[in-house]
Amino acid sequence: MKRRTLLTAMGLGLAAAAVPSAWLAWNKSKETGGTVFYGPPVMPTLLLGAAAQQGRLKDRMPFAVKVWKDVDMLRAGLANRSMAVSIVPSYVAANLAARGQDVKLLNIMTFGLLHIIGTEPLPNLAALKSKKLVMPFKNDMPDLVLQLLCRKQGVALESFQTAYTATPPEALMMFMRGNADYALLPEPMVSMAMIRGAQMNKQVVRALDIQSVWTQATGMANGIPQAGLMADGAFYRQHAEEMGLLQQDLAQALTWTQANPEAAAALAGDYLDAPEKALLAALPHSRLAATPAQSVADDVMRFFAELHSLNPAIVGGKLPDASLLAG
Repeated sequence: MKRRTLLTAMGLGLAAAAVPSAWLAWNKSKETGGTVFYGPPVMPTLLLGAAAQQGRLKDRMPFAVKVWKDVDMLRAGLANRSMAVSIVPSYVAANLAARGQDVKLLNIMTFGLLHIIGTEPLPNLAALKSKKLVMPFKNDMPDLVLQLLCRKQGVALESFQTAYTATPPEALMMFMRGNADYALLPEPMVSMAMIRGAQMNKQVVRALDIQSVWTQATGMANGIPQAGLMADGAFYRQHAEEMGLLQQDLAQALTWTQANPEAAAALAGDYLDAPEKALLAALPHSRLAATPAQSVADDVMRFFAELHSLNPAIVGGKLPDASLLAG
């Protein structure tokens, strides 16, 4: 079956947005009897897991955390509205809102966890000329950020070769096997590559910090408001107090993670398919956050505007208004 990007797939599946709220059936956890909240197979899911295990919401609304393994699983859950709450690329919330789906972006949970890895550092994107770069998810994250940055810095995409894979682990393997000069990956894949490289006597370095390039190109000092927690609008209104409590729990989870990195890495191993050593190494490079969306509204809306300028379809054809962002 041909692999589809999240953006393309959502365009095929959002007729489900017309389903009346009374028909919604939130996914229930067999373990807790409560709601399931979802996260991606990358570092921000650690905070959701910590909130589930340590926060106050668990006493009021027991919930389990499950990882959506790929974009097809995320697409299906968003289209049929079985994912009441999930960490998603932030622009997904804008896309769904533009298409008429009732959603709220509660917060930003990372301000960027993307790096280009290679055997030697890169001074800038222009240094990729004549090189081969592999990354997951064509025309999705992180490809969209790379396209934006190349355009802003006057780097022709045609000046280097790009290869795409269906998942981050596949891109990592392609790089480790020597089939690409560089790879653009999220954490914890970057840290896994460096550890695996040391085991193979192969030097692997963080060749270029994409967040630093973003700040240089845009002037946005906070970094990339890359992903955040999104809730179905009906669920959010029905459980407004609980969602406020969840936000507090996530903020506390961030504080705990920063103070207890070893314990946090061990907890992350409950959710993410990566060695604990890699998860620990990834923490300082993941720019984890639990920042209410309204408090960084300028950054979020600027990010959406940048993506809209690249291709309006990325955000559903139009920019959302501030009502998308929860306070």
